[in-house]
Amino acid sequence: MNNPFSQSLKTTLVILFVTISIVSIVILAVSSFNIAQSSLRERIDAQLQNEAKYRSEIIKNIWNMKIEQLTFLASTESIRTIFNKPMSDNTSVESQTITKVTSSFLKGTDFYDLMIINKDGRILYANNIESTIGEDLSSDNNFKNGMRESFYSLTKDHDAGKAVMVISVPVFNNIENHSDVIGVIQAKRDLTLENKITTDRTNLGKSGETYLVNQDMYMITESRFIQNAPFNVKVNTLPVKECFERGLDFSSVFTNYRAIPQEFRQPVEGKGGIVYPDYREIPVFGASHCENSTGFVLLAEMDESEIYAPITQLRDQYVIIGAVIVFAVGIVSFFVSSSISKPIVKLTNIAERISKGDLRIHIEETNTKNEVGRLSQSFKTMIFNLGELVRQVQDLNHQLKITNKELKMRDKMKDEFISIASHELKNPVQPILGFAYLAKKGKIPHDEAWDGVLEHARRLKRLATDILDVSKIEGGSLNYKMEKIRINQVIKEVTDSLRVNLQKGVSMETNLDRPAIEILADKERIIQMLGNIIENAIKFTKQGTIKISSQEHPDLNKIEIIISDTGGGIDSNILPKLFGKFVTMSVKEGMEHGTGLGLFIAKEIATAHRGEIHAYNNNEGGSTFKVTLPINLYK
Repeated sequence: MNNPFSQSLKTTLVILFVTISIVSIVILAVSSFNIAQSSLRERIDAQLQNEAKYRSEIIKNIWNMKIEQLTFLASTESIRTIFNKPMSDNTSVESQTITKVTSSFLKGTDFYDLMIINKDGRILYANNIESTIGEDLSSDNNFKNGMRESFYSLTKDHDAGKAVMVISVPVFNNIENHSDVIGVIQAKRDLTLENKITTDRTNLGKSGETYLVNQDMYMITESRFIQNAPFNVKVNTLPVKECFERGLDFSSVFTNYRAIPQEFRQPVEGKGGIVYPDYREIPVFGASHCENSTGFVLLAEMDESEIYAPITQLRDQYVIIGAVIVFAVGIVSFFVSSSISKPIVKLTNIAERISKGDLRIHIEETNTKNEVGRLSQSFKTMIFNLGELVRQVQDLNHQLKITNKELKMRDKMKDEFISIASHELKNPVQPILGFAYLAKKGKIPHDEAWDGVLEHARRLKRLATDILDVSKIEGGSLNYKMEKIRINQVIKEVTDSLRVNLQKGVSMETNLDRPAIEILADKERIIQMLGNIIENAIKFTKQGTIKISSQEHPDLNKIEIIISDTGGGIDSNILPKLFGKFVTMSVKEGMEHGTGLGLFIAKEIATAHRGEIHAYNNNEGGSTFKVTLPINLYK
């Protein structure tokens, strides 16, 4: 007959081993889930915030561009002429002129239903429905707002059955002072461009979407899930209310439970974002970019089920692995427990420490080959494996945080680059428009206007080329065709080609080392690098001498190229960041700026050739650039 105590001991040991395994696996799983879930929330929140902000900025730029297009039409002489005569005095020739001007304008835009309205609200011209000419629109809100300032509204075109934008801009009799409003130009356009932006599913997974909502809480762009959604689907969700009631963006700022309105506290979950029901009453993880001053909010949302799919898969894997481990431990404990007597006390104490999460346990080696010895070895292996798993998870989580930080930094750099590049590209356009306008009005000679247009067009082309090179540099796709070149011959070619740009009172001197010095380099990129530096010296030197010299250092296996000028020098605030992107210097007497990219590109080219470039101010005035390049790399 079996001893009841012995039988109880076996059962107790089996239950103990299984419990220890389960507790260890649960602790590891819970900590892993919490860390992974937190990292996932932060990454998705940052991603959705970037999508909402980036796409809303694009849409705002489109709307501003459309207002500028219509404002340009309102400033034309032929349009303003129609307001200065009574409606009955407009001849067929003038009507044909207006038709020709508006038709030409509409061909290059997405406007339709263009109307010209006088200050009394009477329609003077309509491109689509001539029967509306003479109608009174004095009580129309779009007309009244357009008499005060450029205005747009988003509404539903019942005839076309789709969302449209109505833009109204004032027509000024005095264009230069923007005074004496004599009428309004009003036109409609559909939201095709906006729908293309919001329906782009890039970075939004299988269930994500972005869409616009107006102040009336109606969706005004297409939905991924509902047909004919614009002005038919009402979006009365938390991000929309927070935008139009409090003027706030919706993102991880809501992770503070106490800061959320009482009625919305229930959906809040954890760090890094918030889950709430969308217009379909489906839980989504979302962010928004609020533009309540312009009457819209852009939402970026993803289904909660898709976001947590990786966590669910990880949970299932832990369940399977845990079940296998528990099953194995149960079998082992069942067979070894019958032969365990005295060592059971020691093993029980070890098990209690493991149940508390202490994996830093040392088990003494045993020479016994029975069940107790094997059980001791099994415990030692299990503890080691659990410790390794914990360390691996910690390492992975640390790497996830580093990667997430790098992604956020790259997104920030991308936004800053796009913002600065967009601003810089606009600078040459305005003078081109100005010269064209002045030439059209006969205020300057055509030759002078064409010279101005060509000068700023070349600047625009140079800026576009520089931006393209910067993009290739940052993307690692700027190619180099390395070959043996005679560096001093290349320097001479560059200086000879740029002498024609010297200003009156400025000379250029060259003092080059022996002509046979060869280096392994991309000739065109070296020309580009030297050209950027010497062109800067020419631009900022108004009097004096520009000196270009080269000197070989055989003992150091390198050649030094020195470019020195007698210009205004480099501002001490700019000098530390001189070779960064969009860092510009201006001549002290208020002359033009550069693109701010030339020295950045020159620095990257020098680095790609294993060289260096430095700049400093001269004691006697002016500045010096020193380029160092290796020689004989091909040997």
